[in-house]
Amino acid sequence: MPKINIAIDGPVGSGKTTIGRLVAQKLNYQFLDSGLLFRHFARFCQAKNVSTQPSPDRTIELCSEWQSRFLIDNPEIAVQLEQQRDILGSEKIGNLASQLAIIKELRTIILNCQRLLTQNKGWVVVGRDITSEVLPQAEVKIFLTASWEVRIRRRYQQHQGKINQEQVEKDLLARDEKDKNRILSPLRKTADSWELDTTHLSPAESIVRILDYIKAKKY
Repeated sequence: MPKINIAIDGPVGSGKTTIGRLVAQKLNYQFLDSGLLFRHFARFCQAKNVSTQPSPDRTIELCSEWQSRFLIDNPEIAVQLEQQRDILGSEKIGNLASQLAIIKELRTIILNCQRLLTQNKGWVVVGRDITSEVLPQAEVKIFLTASWEVRIRRRYQQHQGKINQEQVEKDLLARDEKDKNRILSPLRKTADSWELDTTHLSPAESIVRILDYIKAKKY
């Protein structure tokens, strides 16, 4: 069977990273979490003593250097990002990544990098604008959802009790508002995306549903 690209979007706590990674393993595909690209760049900026949002010109300058060092002719970048997930998951890096992600020039550069990486089919890519902006031509497009309560519980478990549930809820609410209302590439379900509610599904059950959906599309 010829390989395809699978694009998965969804809000925080919908299960897209866990589910996307497992779907990729099942299909022997490569997996890319687009958010880690922004976090990787944020970490690079930190190493350059950039702790707040730089000017667009400085961002492009930094991004050009970052591309040359880490992305160009590096087919292993997706694997390397996964290996650094714990480091890239720090709150400080996340805050800087959020500031950087609203810079149009940077989003364009990273979008093009993702398209270049995935031009040879056989990818599962997860994020918040994958179906709408990054891979609008993906053969399979999925939008994951979950109830508010379940999303809070998942995020709380992900933080392993390092912050209390009230703070998790506050952060999740702020993140939702930012994702849905940002000018550049807001989180939205495209008309041709298949929606899967993971509220009452385990990752394994979600994967079965997704694989059945892919088979039904004759892929």
